Amino acid sequence: MTNDVPAPLDLVPNLKAVLLLGVVARDEWNRPGPTAALGRRVPVITAPMPSPMGLRHAGASDRVREAFDRLAEALG
Repeated sequence: MTNDVPAPLDLVPNLKAVLLLGVVARDEWNRPGPTAALGRRVPVITAPMPSPMGLRHAGASDRVREAFDRLAEALG
């Protein structure tokens, strides 16, 4: 039996960057699997979760803003 369902990352061949918000997103991205090689092809940008809880830490708001600036730069 063959699997004709494409992998999710195969559906976005022109992917220019990945923005991971929060620890869970970062940890899941770093697990072995289809995302492992993609991080070598496109910028992977991480930042705290932009929620009230995630932003309560010192400097978190600045890091989120910087991440979106980097994303905008990557998207050109």
